Amino acid sequence: MKIAVLIKQVPDSDDVRMDEATGTMVREGVGTMINPLDLHALQEALKIRSSRGGEVTAISMGPPQAETALRE
Repeated sequence: MKIAVLIKQVPDSDDVRMDEATGTMVREGVGTMINPLDLHALQEALKIRSSRGGEVTAISMGPPQAETALRE
């Protein structure tokens, strides 16, 4: 069985600020983390692999820092 898990690096919600003029999130200087729900999905995929065998592949899209999220 082959299982693909999508992983997204998101801004750390403790550091999020909004630009009042544009209404958008200010990303400069904001730490990132792996989306907690994606981590849960990865854990479940690993449990399935342990019980039934197979292969788990984590996939992400984003800036070069997204590679860091995959290697965690």
